[in-house]
Amino acid sequence: MLYVCTANRCRSPFAEHTLRRALAVAGIDTVTVASAGLLPGGAPVPRAGLVVARERGLPLAGHLSRPLADLEFPLETVDLVLVMERAHARELVADHGAPFARVFTLKQFDRWSATHAFGGTRLGEWLDDAAEDRSPAALLGTSATDDTADPIDRPAPAWRTMADAFEQHARAVAQWLAPLRGHDASSSSTPAS
Repeated sequence: MLYVCTANRCRSPFAEHTLRRALAVAGIDTVTVASAGLLPGGAPVPRAGLVVARERGLPLAGHLSRPLADLEFPLETVDLVLVMERAHARELVADHGAPFARVFTLKQFDRWSATHAFGGTRLGEWLDDAAEDRSPAALLGTSATDDTADPIDRPAPAWRTMADAFEQHARAVAQWLAPLRGHDASSSSTPAS
């Protein structure tokens, strides 16, 4: 499973580490979670973000942003890609070859997964079939309602709001992925689930 945002300094690393913790609490150890950004890497989490990460017990103090180009696996092998904005989804599908059925904005996935119970042990293969009913317009449109706001230049309260939303998201995803508890989620070692 891969989270992608613009720079991998704010949203995607917060989402990644929040989900990792939720999966550990749920006893799901077969899912690999990673994050990346669309911009060049090497930048730290902003100061307000580090304050909130420390409050939440997220290990982001040493985080440096990682660009999508530096992933150690091909994007098309990732089972589920959750992006923060529709613009990210458009770029990943159109320019980077990410499979449409496996790319959702985080908010879109939260709605979609609430009505589509996970019914398999191989997430990517299952999504290829289960998500074929999605309209490209639903993901690739221009509405900002599915976007998660970037707190990059905002004070700590904006980061806390984002972190609260990611905690709710992570609990829901961990519950949704409960069928993977104790199963090998993927035959590869990429963030495939």
